[in-house]
Amino acid sequence: MGRIGTVRKGDVSSRVGASIYVGALIFRLPFRAELALFILSYTIVAGDVIWRATRNALHGKFFDENFLQDMALDHSRRSIRSLLAIRPDYANLRIDGGMRAGPVGNDKQDRSSHRSGDQRLR
Repeated sequence: MGRIGTVRKGDVSSRVGASIYVGALIFRLPFRAELALFILSYTIVAGDVIWRATRNALHGKFFDENFLQDMALDHSRRSIRSLLAIRPDYANLRIDGGMRAGPVGNDKQDRSSHRSGDQRLR
């Protein structure tokens, strides 16, 4: 039958937290009341994550799988950025015994039409 009529806990807490957050943004409230609403909305939306991190810290487990996965993802992104930064702007092509510079990736010649003596240097 599907999930018609059922609502997950995460959906409800996200909607309630978002509603409180938007209410704190829209209405003119004193600073302390506004701050309290922001903290409340953050706690409602991210309460499970905060609780799990606190519990892990109390047990001496500072590096759980989520933290380590986030670190690995950041490391991968930095590596990809550094590789793109050193990407060449042109490629040297050896065609019919001569060298010619051409743009990287815009090679319009058919690879199968080259003789075995022609080599491409990148």
